[in-house]
Amino acid sequence: MIDLNSVIGLEEKVAKKFLKKNGYNNIQSINNSKHVEGCDDLIVCGVRKNEESITLICGEFQLKLKEQ
Repeated sequence: MIDLNSVIGLEEKVAKKFLKKNGYNNIQSINNSKHVEGCDDLIVCGVRKNEESITLICGEFQLKLKEQ
């Protein structure tokens, strides 16, 4: 059993890949922010687990600069 808080701070797709590798297959995501132009990364800010699934609460952040 892994500590689910270990995925906080990871990009959403990296977190999902990590969880699937560790046997969690029913994973949902909630984007808890409005889209802002220039934000390019969806980062896991929180994790909830119930009997059936894991929910990743994500927010958008600007970690890499987009070329315009």
